[in-house]
Amino acid sequence: MFRPDFPEGLAEKPIADQYLGLTSLKKSAGLTPEERESFPKMLKEADLVDTFRALHPDASGVFSYYSMRVVKNRSMNQGLRLDYVLASSSLCAHLRPPAERGAAKDEAPAGDLPVPRIQDSFILDEDDLVADHTAVGCTIVL
Repeated sequence: MFRPDFPEGLAEKPIADQYLGLTSLKKSAGLTPEERESFPKMLKEADLVDTFRALHPDASGVFSYYSMRVVKNRSMNQGLRLDYVLASSSLCAHLRPPAERGAAKDEAPAGDLPVPRIQDSFILDEDDLVADHTAVGCTIVL
């Protein structure tokens, strides 16, 4: 299990400041400050990339887990991002957020990009799903 995402803008704040008004979360598995601080370090040490965050750095309110203890969590969009598609940095070297794509004048045409490579990463959020976890995935160009 990896750390969940918190609302937009929190990533720039020190971990300790991200829990203001949310102190009960500090003790929840997967949400402790120690776990959240260790996740980026673990990715770096393993040379891995969170493909969804690399492609969608400003996404907020996108979750892959909804507790079944409160039936309305999914409809109220109250969840956590516990499921990840991680890939080696070599598969993700070309990834840039959508706002940056096409802006660079020296950007290589799609045919010149390395293969295999990650093309997209997604979290499916279908209203009729009843499981506590939603599917996560990525598209790989071979």
